[in-house]
Amino acid sequence: MTAPAPDPSTDATRLVILTGDGLEHRYVANRLCAELPVDAVIVDVAQRPLRLRRAFRGGVVRGFGRIALFAFRKAVRDPQARDRALAETLGGQMVAGFAAEDRVVRVDGINSPEAHAAVSALQPTALLVYGTVIVRDEMLDRARDLAFNLHTGMSPRYRGTDCTSWPLVNGEPEWIGVTVHECKAAVDGGPIFDRARSPVEPGDGVHEVFARAVAEGAERYVEVVRRYLRGELEAQPQDLSVGTEYRGYQWTLLPELRARWALARLKRRLGA
Repeated sequence: MTAPAPDPSTDATRLVILTGDGLEHRYVANRLCAELPVDAVIVDVAQRPLRLRRAFRGGVVRGFGRIALFAFRKAVRDPQARDRALAETLGGQMVAGFAAEDRVVRVDGINSPEAHAAVSALQPTALLVYGTVIVRDEMLDRARDLAFNLHTGMSPRYRGTDCTSWPLVNGEPEWIGVTVHECKAAVDGGPIFDRARSPVEPGDGVHEVFARAVAEGAERYVEVVRRYLRGELEAQPQDLSVGTEYRGYQWTLLPELRARWALARLKRRLGA
């Protein structure tokens, strides 16, 4: 199927990024801004701390598993290890901040009234989404042509969250990768523009695996948007009956440990 292309009879194409404020978000936004004519970067800075109600969304057992995961990560100083891995793999300068600071608009929630107002004023032809909460249809509809999304997982086999780690748990490291697709309210369900695998390298930990997928995804994202700007974008529909959609409440301490053990075994086979 052929995806929408810019209409040459209208004003110049306007690209607007919707993203978060983590190190990986900064990297992807910086790569897009460096290679594409991006007009603005809408950054969601809303804080979402772990809440008991959300932790127990998947039931009592998973709820305690989520709390155990939080305690484990705090005990091993995992947030600090994650930041170090992202900075080393993606480059310290690329994750230190947004290079196009003059084009950054910070909002408290990507679906908030202030975000809607900012995007409406920009009148984007395309939205470039990465790493946000689910973007509602009311926001997606503000793109004249379409909205893109980068998913760090191989859709449709791996959809939802933690999709660079679930393949390790499932013994399928060859399915670690990325997907660039049309952004729909259905999680990672829009037609696919590009996919790529992201191989594990010797010495990688779970955070390096994720960082390499982010780097690969950013390059694919740039190329997909370039094809859109040239009017050469092609898409393949997703069969959502294939694969699994993973929810945040499913990632508890047990899969976290299983992913790390599986990666340790894989690294031994790779000779690290």
